[in-house]
Amino acid sequence: MLEGLAEYQRRTGRTDVAALVVGMARHLVTDGLRRRPDGGYDFMYCYTDAPDCPQWTNEDNYAFLWLSSVAAAAKISNDPFFAKWGEQLFSFGESKMREHRDTRSWTSALAFPYWFVELSAHK
Repeated sequence: MLEGLAEYQRRTGRTDVAALVVGMARHLVTDGLRRRPDGGYDFMYCYTDAPDCPQWTNEDNYAFLWLSSVAAAAKISNDPFFAKWGEQLFSFGESKMREHRDTRSWTSALAFPYWFVELSAHK
């Protein structure tokens, strides 16, 4: 959803939408991620734990699902905080996806975020 808002902001230049995208992406990486002792990540899945919606997931493919939002915030804000997080999530996701052979996991990579490519391609 943040990717759509980021594209809307790019087309309209609305500063309130820019602040929303940057704020929500910052929330994702500061409050919606937690590092596990094994070096992996847990990703917030739901705000509260419920029988049909666990609060946290350790599915590795979530790194790819979040990359566009982080990259959009980096592009809008020019804050290196988001570039750092984008690199960390990409490196983690890339290393873990090599272990997966199931279609469900790879759908995240198949929908690979172009915002991240645009952000990191200038290196």
